[in-house]
Amino acid sequence: MSYPFRSPLVVMTLAAMLQSSHAQVAANTTVQFVSFPPVADSKPVELLLGEGKTLEIEIPSDAPSGPYQVPRGASWTVGKSGPEKDGKPQFAIFGTAPSLASSNQLILLFRKGQTDAEGFKVIPLDFKSQFGDRMLLFFNMAREEFAAEVGGVKFSVKPGAQRIISPKADKGENLCHADLYYRKEEIWKPFFSANWPLDDTTRGLFFVYADPASSRLKLHAVDVSL
Repeated sequence: MSYPFRSPLVVMTLAAMLQSSHAQVAANTTVQFVSFPPVADSKPVELLLGEGKTLEIEIPSDAPSGPYQVPRGASWTVGKSGPEKDGKPQFAIFGTAPSLASSNQLILLFRKGQTDAEGFKVIPLDFKSQFGDRMLLFFNMAREEFAAEVGGVKFSVKPGAQRIISPKADKGENLCHADLYYRKEEIWKPFFSANWPLDDTTRGLFFVYADPASSRLKLHAVDVSL
């Protein structure tokens, strides 16, 4: 059966759907990057934007990179371009993760080894909903579980896990107190104590890790300003 005539409404609806789909694919998002653990000679890597198309990005450890405006794809993939092979561009993938729907994302890159080429674990964060005002995000990169009391919030984080908290300002209008502990022979012992600022435009990233030289637990802090 043939259909020589098509309803204008159907054609207009199909066109609107195609335009909407194209707009979603082409929509841009702002991304920033933080890498951990720090390396002495940190060098840029590349963000894959499409076949044969990449963007060189900085991946600092002490502060987020500058913002990059990029098309929002289905995933975030970082790596390094290599020489063409058989006339085709080559790209060594260091790590990948699904993209979020947010228009403002912070992408965490966790090194799996001593060099970037050994790979990254990629974790995108949504600035608006996952990492909101006056929130603190803790990652446990050590082999031991750690516990903490921060701004009146008590919690623990197992190895390889993460936790976002919303502490109270218990040391003034914009200040909270933090105590961190590790467990040794079933006894919790302190390894960090300080007052931390809380601000409506700043989030805190905290990485608990074992110092390669001493094996003692340490805390690496990164302030993320919006």
